[in-house]
Amino acid sequence: MTQAMTPEVAVAGRARVGEGPVWDARNGRLHWVDIPAGHIHTSDPMTGQTSTLALPTHVGAAVPRRGGGFVAAVAEGFASVEAGMTVRCAVLPEGSA
Repeated sequence: MTQAMTPEVAVAGRARVGEGPVWDARNGRLHWVDIPAGHIHTSDPMTGQTSTLALPTHVGAAVPRRGGGFVAAVAEGFASVEAGMTVRCAVLPEGSA
């Protein structure tokens, strides 16, 4: 017998294109991105609070780093992101994107 499940909203986030949810079990936070807005969101499902890092480019995915900050897939390649400051780690060659 199959039981019906009722989904619950964990985070009432608003985004143009919300993608890439990553659960951070160590901190009890949900990280997700808004691709065209260039936002990395960090949501606390217990409080409903969300903080946002705004990047100056599209961001396709972001994963929290053990030491803090994120590694993000951005339009130009990959970036190391800390408290709103972006440092490029690897950049796609000109004309390859």
